Amino acid sequence: MEEKEAITDNIKACEEAMQFFSNPGRREREAWVVGQFLKNIGINFENSELTPGNNPPDVIFQNAIFEIKEIDKKGRRRHDEYKQKLIGARSATQREDLIEPYEFKHITLQEIVDRIAEELRTFNYSLDFSKDTDILFYINFSCKENQNYTISDNNILKKWRSVSIITNNNLSCVFYAADSAPQFIKSRIGEIIKRPIDNTTI
Repeated sequence: MEEKEAITDNIKACEEAMQFFSNPGRREREAWVVGQFLKNIGINFENSELTPGNNPPDVIFQNAIFEIKEIDKKGRRRHDEYKQKLIGARSATQREDLIEPYEFKHITLQEIVDRIAEELRTFNYSLDFSKDTDILFYINFSCKENQNYTISDNNILKKWRSVSIITNNNLSCVFYAADSAPQFIKSRIGEIIKRPIDNTTI
């Protein structure tokens, strides 16, 4: 790839990322997260089946009612990050100008469980809403398989119909599912599933 073409492609990628992480792109992001989770647990679907909810909930798929939350580095603002990257890309004169240091972000499964419990305690959803809703966390960190974890406060999870995660390296787990949860979620309780990375992390 020639230098000019590489710079042009990078500018386009930054522009698309800014749109994706903007407020108008929220619906697309939420549907994408649900789609990644469904792929991980082996559910076939068409994108047209991922319909927007009433905010809340965010996404409806069959009898699943998803509310999407994200766990990331605290204070991170990705739209602003890509805005700065776009400025840099537009001013680049050679491919080397596009090279940035890579920050490896890793988290243990226990840290994920603890962060989820911390987040759930801050939510103000009514019990009428949460007991019929499947909360799905997108974890914008990578996580290794074959890890033990302990849920110290199961009651905080039981306020929801189900509590699940999908990480940015395609690891999923259903931590809790009530009897009323969709069967395709209940059948995966406690199962840690790792799918090959397909270069679609956000």
